[in-house]
Amino acid sequence: MRSCQSYFQLWLRTSYHKQPNSEIKVASRKRDDEGAKFTRLVNFHDIADIFAIQKQSTIDPDFLDVRINNRFYAVDPALEKRPVVVRYDPFLHPASGKL
Repeated sequence: MRSCQSYFQLWLRTSYHKQPNSEIKVASRKRDDEGAKFTRLVNFHDIADIFAIQKQSTIDPDFLDVRINNRFYAVDPALEKRPVVVRYDPFLHPASGKL
């Protein structure tokens, strides 16, 4: 994995940052060298849903719960015989017990 990351960083420096960007119409390296900085302020709560993780899980028939990251969460008994996809916020503190 490290070699992939190294090659990616090399490609960014030697190729990508030197090519004109289709949106800003100039190479990003040139834009950065000229001091043109662009910062977009984003409210994290507006985009948090983008980072939600989905995992298919099996409901334990004895305890009516699902296991995510070695933690157990109660499930509505009406879902007992159905496969479920659990969608959760990976930034939520695991001790909260909320999905």
